[in-house]
Amino acid sequence: MLRILYLLLLIFLSQAFLLSSCERTVDFEFLQKSEKISKIEVVEVGELVYVGTEYVSNLQPEFTVIRELPKEDINKFLKDLNNVDCHKHFFHPGPVSVGDIVFKITYFNGDYQLIDSGTQGDLEDDFYNYMGRYQFDSEQFEELMDKYSKD
Repeated sequence: MLRILYLLLLIFLSQAFLLSSCERTVDFEFLQKSEKISKIEVVEVGELVYVGTEYVSNLQPEFTVIRELPKEDINKFLKDLNNVDCHKHFFHPGPVSVGDIVFKITYFNGDYQLIDSGTQGDLEDDFYNYMGRYQFDSEQFEELMDKYSKD
């Protein structure tokens, strides 16, 4: 009888863990308010390089700019991105990789965010965090990337 109770408890706990890692529909969270965005670019992620001072140094990717969005398109882009289905995971889906084509949102203070359909990265307070928690609908995101990566 005790073994059956332990088995039921184990099954209950494993189900609770699996359900807690499910995704939920949310709006993507930006590092800062939209009025603090200085530019939005479509970039290709390059190799990681050390950036910083003698006291603070960390790895950050290099970028090849494919296209910079005109200033007048920033609000339209933010609205379009907000219309893409987005889920927040309770785990990290993975970092951006060399060769990925992503949106780079740069703020006036130099912080930035990298956004791909399933991976994100950001530079905040001179520290690069390569993990994100958001998953966009891949088809919708690909359409968004096509729309904004071409002149």
